[in-house]
Amino acid sequence: MFKRSIFSTFLLSIVLALPVASSYGQAPSVERVTNLMPSDFAFSLVINNPTAFDKQVLATMKRFDPSKDDDGFVKQLQRQLSFGELVDFTQPVAIAGPNMGSGDRTAIWVRVPDFATKIKTLDLPASEEDGLWQLGAEEGDILFARVRGDYVVASTYKDTLAQACAEGKSLTQAIKPRLGLLGKRQLLMHMEIDAVRGDALGGLAQAAQMAPMLAMMMGQQGGNAAMATAGISSVVDAAKDFMTQVSYVDLFVGITDKAADITVATGYLDGSIKTYLSQQKPASGGFFAKTPDQSFFAAIASEVPGSDSPFFGYLKTKAIAAMEGGIAQGDGANDQTKQLTDAMRSTFEIYEKLEGTWATIGSSGGVLTMSGAYTTSDAPGLLKLVKASLDPSNPLSQQLKGASYESLGVKDIGGASVEQFMLKMDPNNPAAAMSASILGKDARFGLGMQGGAVRFCMGTERLIAQAFSSKGSKPLSSSKYVVEALAALPAKKNAVILVDAAVAMSMFGPMLGAADVGDVAPGPPIAISASLSGEPARLDIHIPFRAVERVMQAMAPESPM
Repeated sequence: MFKRSIFSTFLLSIVLALPVASSYGQAPSVERVTNLMPSDFAFSLVINNPTAFDKQVLATMKRFDPSKDDDGFVKQLQRQLSFGELVDFTQPVAIAGPNMGSGDRTAIWVRVPDFATKIKTLDLPASEEDGLWQLGAEEGDILFARVRGDYVVASTYKDTLAQACAEGKSLTQAIKPRLGLLGKRQLLMHMEIDAVRGDALGGLAQAAQMAPMLAMMMGQQGGNAAMATAGISSVVDAAKDFMTQVSYVDLFVGITDKAADITVATGYLDGSIKTYLSQQKPASGGFFAKTPDQSFFAAIASEVPGSDSPFFGYLKTKAIAAMEGGIAQGDGANDQTKQLTDAMRSTFEIYEKLEGTWATIGSSGGVLTMSGAYTTSDAPGLLKLVKASLDPSNPLSQQLKGASYESLGVKDIGGASVEQFMLKMDPNNPAAAMSASILGKDARFGLGMQGGAVRFCMGTERLIAQAFSSKGSKPLSSSKYVVEALAALPAKKNAVILVDAAVAMSMFGPMLGAADVGDVAPGPPIAISASLSGEPARLDIHIPFRAVERVMQAMAPESPM
């Protein structure tokens, strides 16, 4: 019979299939099954061609574990379904449930042309009355089914089957505007938030009730209770605001012989998030065009003006209100808490002045380095706020236990007035000592205006000098690997993160017990982008298989990179 293990196997197949070598191919249209599915189920999962998908899963398992012996998802499903041998698994198959905790209260859609004739060829008790088929005879081992065109809809529960076959808005109608994101990809998952909103909001309400207790516990450990209350309250409020407004979450997965591509798309009801998305424009310039070409294990670029974000304005209001509420109620009603509130206002002002940023994170001499810039129309104002955030007298800086910044004065570098700060770590603080081993004993932070932006660099004095003297150097956007990564992401995007995990392993691997492989040459990075202009809001992930292989080779240095 059809059991919960099928849905678990389905999800496991998604994870296992991601790094497999295959191709999209010409997949049958998912609409032939989504036309038959209800739009109000909490989750709906569709695979275009389970036979091809199954081959990908098995190839992946063999690739990482040659000794692995598994007969595959399709054969398991054939055994689970009493009429499984009749199913055409080269056509779309779907599983859906009315709520996220459906368990075995799910329904399955499979293609079986001429079901009424073919079912008689099986040694299986089968009866039909008013279009309702009952398959099997033993209690607890009965499957109910209805025929819809050349598809069969089945479930172990009559009420679930009735919901699955009810007249109304189809899943196709719900996802039609976004079906273009599927293209030739193999897998689609749709989550209808209305079906789970009540339970989620109930859980958040319980979390909100626990906030004061958690804040009190943090206060007993030496933290600031009012600040902790503000932080916890703002996080819970943000989650509540999101759950109140989010309408759907869609997942699209596709695999070629070179890479896996994943898209998460979300839509929203009327509210601050939808307003923000409608106001936000895509990035106007090329990403990494002003970033010097250099080795990195992470490169970040964004264009998301904070002053145009009513949603984050809401968070600012809630966080400050929580702080002020704590003061009024006597929770840390002292000058320190009031100073923290003012410092928090300044921190939000930094965000509001930001129009974008770019940064690269890498390593030099075995220590972490970072170089980048904040783009803004008010560079002097932003520079002033950032410097104030580093001042040892800043109440927020004082919350960093075991670490502080000491100004080393201003130098002219590359035509810019650069102030350098020494990062001081308390050797008696374990967390600070660990940070010192990653950042180096002579870690400095350079900050200054250059090219209309606020430029920054963390590293040695030599690296800071190089960063502020790199005008006219070759841009990172000209790198072959970066060009390929950006081309794999959607054209309209607001933020990009590139991760060369092999380079990261060369630095952090020895800390995790892996062999020291020394410096690793650049290679294709994993690329992630966020698209926040209009609906849907999108998160896209491009995973080149060569990037995965380079990580495995970095963990086994005897293999050539």
